[in-house]
Amino acid sequence: MFYNDKDIIGVPTSLSLGASPSYIQPSVASRANNAYSFLDIYGSGNDVCQLYNGTSNPTIRDFTADELTDGTYDTWYNSGTTLVTVMYDQKGSFDVSESSFAAPQYDDANNQMYFRKFNPYARSKMQTSATDQSAINSTFGGNTNGQGTTIVSTLRGMTTVGVSQTTPIFNIRDNNPTSPLGDKHKALYTNINSGYIGSSLKDDSYTLLNILSDDAIDSTLRMFSATHKKTDATTTTLKAYKGDSEVASTSATTISESIELVEFEWGLTDLRSQTAMVFAEALDGTDIASLKTELESL
Repeated sequence: MFYNDKDIIGVPTSLSLGASPSYIQPSVASRANNAYSFLDIYGSGNDVCQLYNGTSNPTIRDFTADELTDGTYDTWYNSGTTLVTVMYDQKGSFDVSESSFAAPQYDDANNQMYFRKFNPYARSKMQTSATDQSAINSTFGGNTNGQGTTIVSTLRGMTTVGVSQTTPIFNIRDNNPTSPLGDKHKALYTNINSGYIGSSLKDDSYTLLNILSDDAIDSTLRMFSATHKKTDATTTTLKAYKGDSEVASTSATTISESIELVEFEWGLTDLRSQTAMVFAEALDGTDIASLKTELESL
């Protein structure tokens, strides 16, 4: 069971005399600022996505998590490719969307989306709208003492190719980048050649701090995470996790407190994903392990 931000922490579940009361603690997932998934993370029963299929009637339809797997989707689907045009933020803040041209494909066999390369120069993605830019920067911009961010995504089946290019998986970024990781950002990212997972940050002064692990995305659906934290007045630390294992860590003292970030961008890589979550805090290893268990229980 998941508990949302309004749940009361420390409510005794037993009031019998002589017994030590147990306490209901909120899940790590409840602490997320934003959550996108084909699974109903919080048990709300709300729509989780909008799908497009040009041969279905209607061509565009919202779906709850249950409707994706209880036969409702199969009844709606007619033929051809289904695209994911909106993922609704299950925390109610910033939806991510894309036109039917660049949207990822829906993989109904695995209840995931496929971020595809649809021409030699472009890959599918999803992103927030211009109306969310100020609120995103207010929550995730900057790099002040003690400030942290965690980006989480469940991923599988990346297509690697023989180039050394790095590309984001989920990026909180400037709205006019010269390249996917070319401007200010905080990102969970990968190397296309190896599929290795990493954590990357660039400030307003274009100082880059990143770390790439030697742990790759493979055919198994699993959780990957990137954390960013100003650990003290002079030090910023990045970490990357594969499942519940920390696989990379680095620190630097030259990162500015100024990082303007106004958009979420999910995608740009040839892989499959089911869930993405963003936290305005740097989760520690214990929290990462607990979140992995929570997501795997859905």
